[in-house]
Amino acid sequence: MSNLGLERVDLMRRELRRQLGGPLLGLGGLAFGFACLAALIHQGTQSRLVPYLVTVDRQGVVLAHGELQPSAEIPPQAIAAAACDFIRDLRLVTQDQSLQHRAILRAYSHLREGSAASAAVDAHYRDSNPFSAAESGSTEVRVTNVLLASERTLQVDWQETVRAGQAEVRRAYRGLLTFARGEPDQDPGRLLLNPLGIFFEELSVSEVIGDAQP
Repeated sequence: MSNLGLERVDLMRRELRRQLGGPLLGLGGLAFGFACLAALIHQGTQSRLVPYLVTVDRQGVVLAHGELQPSAEIPPQAIAAAACDFIRDLRLVTQDQSLQHRAILRAYSHLREGSAASAAVDAHYRDSNPFSAAESGSTEVRVTNVLLASERTLQVDWQETVRAGQAEVRRAYRGLLTFARGEPDQDPGRLLLNPLGIFFEELSVSEVIGDAQP
């Protein structure tokens, strides 16, 4: 109960004591106690979402599991993995519209509305609509390197293979992502997309000329 609610209840009790005396005040306090108990029982019966994380390797072997606990620190490996997934989702072009839709949702789950990175992603999708691009081809993304450029900035290098019919073109890119920790969204759908609350605040992408591997 908020402080304002407690002050109102206290004021009501003082007024009852002044006007009606002790017996009625006792009955009022008893009724108030039952109301509080009912509220607590109701709250206790409501479902509560408990974030639970399971980490597996490529063979499906469970490496770690347990409830997500509040922490001021996130392992750097988890941040690097989130950055790799973000780049793959952002640059993916596939003819599977369901897969493309999920990739876009995952990418936006790591962005805060109004951030520089969010504006950059909006511009990317305006200039390179993946659903339109998928009508003539696809883009496969392979991350080749991740470095910690500064305390809050990651450098991610990746290669894109663009296929259109029989033609195939490879290009290399480098991105700088500034990250921050935030509270995970408690909506079940959005929590699954970004369970650790890793957000990218700034994003810059440039092509690396002459570095695409065959």
